[in-house]
Amino acid sequence: FLNFARPRPPRLQTVQLGPVLENVLGLAAHGVRGKTVQFEKRVEPDLQPVECDPEQLEQVLLNLMINAIEASPDGERVTLSAEVEEGKISIGVVDRGHGVAPGHIDRLFDPFFTTKENGTGLGLPVAHQIVRQMGGSLVARANAGEGMTFAVVLPAKARKTDESSSHSGRRRR
Repeated sequence: FLNFARPRPPRLQTVQLGPVLENVLGLAAHGVRGKTVQFEKRVEPDLQPVECDPEQLEQVLLNLMINAIEASPDGERVTLSAEVEEGKISIGVVDRGHGVAPGHIDRLFDPFFTTKENGTGLGLPVAHQIVRQMGGSLVARANAGEGMTFAVVLPAKARKTDESSSHSGRRRR
């Protein structure tokens, strides 16, 4: 069962997050299943690209969005955000649902651990492994008010400046 759930190695490429997040929101809208959950997207302007596998990143974020939708009461909002945090790109999924018991937060990424009645306990562990293979981390934290935030933290792709690239071929005298 775990072999079946093992993700393929990532195909890393430099990616702008805007289209990835739009795809995730479009796909998540189909996962609402009778709930009246609203979506909010907050993306820091001029966000630098990330090095990732865009298909796998969409898979991870969609999994997090579906979890957030399932945890949210009707009429609530699920937020998908992207920002620079400590020199890295943090992509957050924030819900205002029932949250996770403090004693369970450390176990969320353990295979087969679930708090859902019909869950397999493989969604978050597989998501965690995918993000680690891309050189990032998946973090879960309880919100101050209610609900949870799951953040995919990835290294930002360094931007080349015109000045640094024009000096690269200069010889020393």
